[in-house]
Amino acid sequence: MDADLPFSVRYTPAVVWSWDGRYIAAATHDDANSDGDVKNQKVIVNDAVSNTTVLTIPVTDPLCRVDYVAWTADNAELVIYDPRVARYDARPGQQGQLLGRWRVNGMVTDVSYQPHDQCIALVVRLRLPSSNKLSLEHTLQIRAVHDGSIIVDLTLPLQYDEMVDWLGWSPDGTCLALLNRKGTALIYAWNGTALTWLREFSYGPYDRGFSCGAWSPDSRHLAISTDAITATPSVVIYDVQTGTPVQSLQESGAAYPLAWSPVSNWIASFIDHHTKVRIWDALTGQVVEDIDCSPSMVSSMAWSPNGTLALGRWWTAKQIQQNSDVPVIAVYRPGSKAE
Repeated sequence: MDADLPFSVRYTPAVVWSWDGRYIAAATHDDANSDGDVKNQKVIVNDAVSNTTVLTIPVTDPLCRVDYVAWTADNAELVIYDPRVARYDARPGQQGQLLGRWRVNGMVTDVSYQPHDQCIALVVRLRLPSSNKLSLEHTLQIRAVHDGSIIVDLTLPLQYDEMVDWLGWSPDGTCLALLNRKGTALIYAWNGTALTWLREFSYGPYDRGFSCGAWSPDSRHLAISTDAITATPSVVIYDVQTGTPVQSLQESGAAYPLAWSPVSNWIASFIDHHTKVRIWDALTGQVVEDIDCSPSMVSSMAWSPNGTLALGRWWTAKQIQQNSDVPVIAVYRPGSKAE
């Protein structure tokens, strides 16, 4: 980072559509300097129809870093992890009022909200009871989102070097998938009150880079990608019931993050060495379209209920110095130009 610049990048770690497809929420911050501080941290809500910002929730606590945002099923609340789970009123005109907040005793490595049962899944690295240090033990917790009450607390068979990279509920809410650093996918069945181990399968290992996943709309398949440059193919689709690969999406290099359209067979991922988002057909493995994202990079993405793609953008400080009004969200409708 240049010494005369106050931060290195403007980063958008999370972008998500409301369930009615009207609004887009995004978490954004400036990575400040080498000591890990962040500045200008906030959650913004844009009206997807008028392309205007209708709500801004500032995050002023220097110890907090927002990496996850979700909408409740009624589109009235935003669920934010910062590293406390907080609920904010997201209705127009309510000014983002804080509705409730609860904390987890440990370091949360990933979060996923499940709208059907109003619960949230968290992978937690616990703190030792005799000190403030972190243990090597990880637990998978399911909690009620409104008050943090624990529904499930399951010890995971993971060590520190097998930390969970990605956690995600299936669209129908009946399965939960975890991807760890050693290239193992763990699948659990969920009945609304309890988790049951279903199966595990290997998708690696990827000794470098993070992994991420995306469920198919029918909850039968899981696409897995990595940001490891050496991974070939970059995206592999697995049958969740058998753990067998059924399709490979070829790309020479990192494909990260990843999102599967809820209304089609299209899978989108950012290809960083080409500064583009590539859309594949999951059935044929063929490329449908490439979206030129230059000069910015993409750090998060999400499809709307009707198949519109939102991209969370990543700008360098020098780019922002040249144009301070750079957008952190881009909206793309396949077959048209990104907005």
